[in-house]
Amino acid sequence: MSFSTQDTIVAVATPPGRGGIGVVRLSGPAALAVAQALLTHRDPLQPRHATLSKVQLEPGNSAAVAAAPVDQVVATFFPSPHSYTGEDVVELSAHGSPVVLGAIVSAAIAAGARLAEPGEFTLRAYLSGRIDLVQAEAVNDLIDAVTPLQARAAFDQLDGTLTRAYRRDRRHAVRSHRAAGGISRFSGRGLSLRRARRTSKSHRQTPGAHRGAARRCAARPPDSRRIDNRDRRRAERRQVEPLQRARRRVARDRHRGCQARRAIW
Repeated sequence: MSFSTQDTIVAVATPPGRGGIGVVRLSGPAALAVAQALLTHRDPLQPRHATLSKVQLEPGNSAAVAAAPVDQVVATFFPSPHSYTGEDVVELSAHGSPVVLGAIVSAAIAAGARLAEPGEFTLRAYLSGRIDLVQAEAVNDLIDAVTPLQARAAFDQLDGTLTRAYRRDRRHAVRSHRAAGGISRFSGRGLSLRRARRTSKSHRQTPGAHRGAARRCAARPPDSRRIDNRDRRRAERRQVEPLQRARRRVARDRHRGCQARRAIW
C-alpha cells in the first residue's frame, strides 16, 4: 500500500448496505475545497455547524447529463486540529443508498480527492498525534464488540485509561531507576574517596611509621582482627542496602503496573 498522507481522501464512513442515513467523510488539506465544489450552497461552511445543502455531480463525471443534484445532505466542517484525524474534515450526511453514496464519492474523486484505504482515517489520527497505538487498536475493538462489557472495555481503552496508567507507571519506574543509579554512583564515589584519604594518609607517613603499624598489626590478637573484618562488612552492607532497597522499589512499581494493566484488561 503506497500513498501520501498529504492527499485529500474520501470514503463512506458508515457500514455498507441500505439505511436511513449514510455519511461520506473527506479529510485532508483540500477537504473543504472539494466539499464546496460538490455543494450547491455557495457560502463558506461554518466550523462545527450543520449546513443543509444539495450535492450535484460535476459535469462530465460518470453518466451525469448535467450538474443535476443527486441528494440533499447535511454538511459539517471540522477544521484542523479539532477533528477526528487532526486535519480538515468535512462529513456529508446523505440518505443511506449505496447508489447515492457511491455517486458522491465518485464526484469527490473527480474534484481532486483520493479514495481512502481501509483504516486510513484512524492512521491519520495516529500520525497527527490525536490518538496513540493503544487507542487506535481500541477503535477496532469497539467496532467489533458484541457485548456491552466488551464495548465498555474498548471505550475505556479508547478514552485513554490504559495510556494514563502506563504513563504513570513509567514515571514511577523512571524516578526509581534514577534514584537507584544515583545511590550506586554516590556510594561508589564515597568508597573511592575514603580509599583515597587512607592512601594519601599512608603516603604521608614515614617509613618508620609504616614499620610501627606493621608491628602493631602483627601483635594484635586474632579476635581483634575478626572484629575489624566484621565492622568492615557492616560498613559495606550499609553502603549496599540503599541500592538494594531502590531495586526492590523498582520491582514493586513494575508489579503494580502489571496488576493495573491486568485489571483494565
